[in-house]
Amino acid sequence: KPSAIVLVPTRELAMQVAEAIHRYGKSNGISVLPVYGGQAYEQLGRFPDAVKLYKKLAADFPQSTYRSDALYTAGIAASNSQSYTEAVSFFSELVRDGSADPKLVLNCRIKIAETYLKQGDDAQAEPALRELIDIPQLPLDRRQVAEFRLRQLWTRAGRSTQSLSAFSRVPKNTDLSQA
Repeated sequence: KPSAIVLVPTRELAMQVAEAIHRYGKSNGISVLPVYGGQAYEQLGRFPDAVKLYKKLAADFPQSTYRSDALYTAGIAASNSQSYTEAVSFFSELVRDGSADPKLVLNCRIKIAETYLKQGDDAQAEPALRELIDIPQLPLDRRQVAEFRLRQLWTRAGRSTQSLSAFSRVPKNTDLSQA
């Protein structure tokens, strides 16, 4: 017999709440069954609607860990809808948030660099890539991709890449987020 029903506005939040209830209720014999319908806006290609939804979630839960997830996902959706300035804004907000998870902040820095590259904004991409390369916690494979992308950017601009001669290995995967 159900003893409680929890209603939430999105499938993602339903899964997060179900995981939390399962984790904390397990020792008390509490079980959970998440029920949701429809498809996510992103799956339907409705990225502007997804941006609005995640923006609202971030505003509605300002002190929650869901805020970070919502802002990050809003940034992804904005990038997918080619609203690059808005995407960078969401990712930058998380980078400035002192309480955000360090791994998420690192992913946001990567997404910022990727977004500038997608946008073709080399003037913004270069400092973003340089910042990435300077992060000690950046995994080696991602560092190599960032170095490769910076070298590509400099070559496009007709600049010497000699200062990057130490970055001799070309990574197999040149996508920063998939490295």
